[in-house]
Amino acid sequence: MSNLPRLKPLTLALIVTAGFAGGYLLRPILTSDKASPPPLAPVPSTPSVATPTPTSTPETPRIAADFDDFAAIAAGAAPAVVNISTRVDPQKVKPEAEENAPEAPEGDDPFLPFFGPQESPKNPMPQEGMGSGFIVRADGVVLTNAHVVNGATEVTVRLQDRREFAAKVVGVDKLSDTAVLKIEGKDLPVVPIGNPSTTRVGEWVMAIG
Repeated sequence: MSNLPRLKPLTLALIVTAGFAGGYLLRPILTSDKASPPPLAPVPSTPSVATPTPTSTPETPRIAADFDDFAAIAAGAAPAVVNISTRVDPQKVKPEAEENAPEAPEGDDPFLPFFGPQESPKNPMPQEGMGSGFIVRADGVVLTNAHVVNGATEVTVRLQDRREFAAKVVGVDKLSDTAVLKIEGKDLPVVPIGNPSTTRVGEWVMAIG
């Protein structure tokens, strides 16, 4: 009985404290409807730019040939490359144009009254020329261009080691601009001739001479 008066003030204090705490916790809820902040304006979204997918470009064909190989080819073929000098003696050969040209009848030359009869020089000067070729057979067969030796009365072939040979024109093909010469020699350096049946369009071609 003596403890009852002491519990009453404590119980009353707890009730008062709970009442204040409940009111404090319920205050934001009760006042939220009255002072709610204005809604925020929507932020415009930045349009996303689609990143283009990189397309695969066709690979550039790789050049299989090594440029160092060209130097090796030139070094290997150089001994068979020859210098060709020609001499045309007009007294020994008649120009092809004069051989095929028809003779004009006397009196039909329109320039005759002005210049008189035209005569060729009695002693025309010899003509000299130069070109190149290469040996294709060890016994002295040389391949060159037709325009180098066409009409020549003397042909001289000079090797890289400074040896010189008098050459004979074996044949001339003006259509392909090819000529074949023959010199008297043996064990000469040669350039091997390729097989045209294995040659393909797009292969490397090297000119020497």
